[in-house]
Amino acid sequence: MITRIGVTAVILTTLLGCNSAPVATVEPKPRHPVTDKMWTEAKSLDNVAVPKFKLRDQFGKEQTLESLSEGKPLVLYFIKEGCPCSVDLEPLMQRLAKSVSGDVAVAGVISGDAKVAEKWMKVGQTPYPVLLDTNLELIKAFKAERSTYTALIRPDGTVQRLWPGYSKDMLLEVAKTSSELAKTPAQPFDPAYAPATMTSGCSFYSDDPDA
Repeated sequence: MITRIGVTAVILTTLLGCNSAPVATVEPKPRHPVTDKMWTEAKSLDNVAVPKFKLRDQFGKEQTLESLSEGKPLVLYFIKEGCPCSVDLEPLMQRLAKSVSGDVAVAGVISGDAKVAEKWMKVGQTPYPVLLDTNLELIKAFKAERSTYTALIRPDGTVQRLWPGYSKDMLLEVAKTSSELAKTPAQPFDPAYAPATMTSGCSFYSDDPDA
């Protein structure tokens, strides 16, 4: 994602000529910054067993932790339909999933029913399961206040780590650690336009995008 500031810098550089000094770009502050409280609550889930659950995916198939992971590490990330950060993260998650394909399972959790998931699929075209968490069952279990929270779950069903948002370094850590858990060599992964600063998404408990 190219920021408005970044686009301006490119235009100015072009107008001033290639011999001009490069124009510095500044990444805007996160709309929903990750707070110390969010980090502390996320940290409290380290090594905690994921509670048993049964949720249907976007195809109507009933899914459990076991059916999703199939004995592999599982990357589970949380989505809110209509949230710009969820939309931004989706292609990066698909890129990450491709880099660990066959060795690490990936799934999404969306805060809504089949109609919400259908709308989401028109945007994201997600190639892996997306669980319909209509009652916020898993969202609450993972203390996910906002979208873009991401959990890495070990093959034994315990949480390796929960991140309360996403960034370049966070995505690289997910790719690296999940490969280590799968005991496979890490594949090249480019987090591309992901923000340098950890960014969370819209609240699952409010329809106000600025909440």
